[in-house]
Amino acid sequence: MAFIETTDPELMYKCLKLLHAHLDGRRINVERSAGGNKGSEARQNKFKRYRTEQEEYLSETGNKILEDYKAQGGLNESELDDGVIALVLH
Repeated sequence: MAFIETTDPELMYKCLKLLHAHLDGRRINVERSAGGNKGSEARQNKFKRYRTEQEEYLSETGNKILEDYKAQGGLNESELDDGVIALVLH
């Protein structure tokens, strides 16, 4: 387990993009910390909100990447199936 502390929002989102990346053959999990009492409802609600924000951000980023590649002619619509889209967006 490791922790990164930063006040730079851009760096934070760069780190969050590493969610499910592979490091030394293992998939890593990257999440924002919610702080507070481990079992508190407020902390659990923060985690839910953070996860939702992270999923939305990564999905939007993935969609933008796909749209940019398509616009530049790097991808044809026929090359994208549900598996490819899921891989890029998750």
